[in-house]
Amino acid sequence: MNSDINYTLMALVPILKMNHENVEKIEAVQDWYKSGGREYMKEVAEITYENGHRIYADIGADSNLTAVYDVIAVIQGIKPRSSAIKRIERSVYEMPVSEWENFCNGKPCPYTNECNENGMILFCRESKGKRERYYIRGRKPETDFYSFKYVCRRDDIPVGGYTKEYLEKLYKSSKEAFPDMIPPSIDVWIDELKEMGMYKEDVKE
Repeated sequence: MNSDINYTLMALVPILKMNHENVEKIEAVQDWYKSGGREYMKEVAEITYENGHRIYADIGADSNLTAVYDVIAVIQGIKPRSSAIKRIERSVYEMPVSEWENFCNGKPCPYTNECNENGMILFCRESKGKRERYYIRGRKPETDFYSFKYVCRRDDIPVGGYTKEYLEKLYKSSKEAFPDMIPPSIDVWIDELKEMGMYKEDVKE
């Protein structure tokens, strides 16, 4: 699959909306499944509607245009939806960045009441031709700093939790991008993640 596949798929969204298909997002993802004791992967397009409903279309081809056909064919009922979806892995391919993305579909945020009514707040910067995305749902009221307690997309948390090495990289890049929103010390984040049970202590062999 071409690395820019999601730019092609997301370009379909406004066209579909113009034709009364309430599609909010289309993303090329990986579906991992087990067969005969082994795990296999197939690429599918995850089609998310405004009401949160999701359907899937098989797009296992090298051509972006073929993937476009597969997606439209599934939406129109020309081809069957991908079935037996097991374990979806997202963020495999880069997504186009928009100023606002409505991840919550207007539902009240369970983490904070400071969220913009359109959904998750997205900050973006461009560095060496690569666009880097930073998501934030709200700020910790007593400190006004970025807080993991208010992160909405908790499914993006590294497997096993955050290590100090990972946090140091995140802290450095975030400090460069949004210095006024980052705590004065990384220890603030470490203490917070420990309290939440999301900090992974470094294991020494």
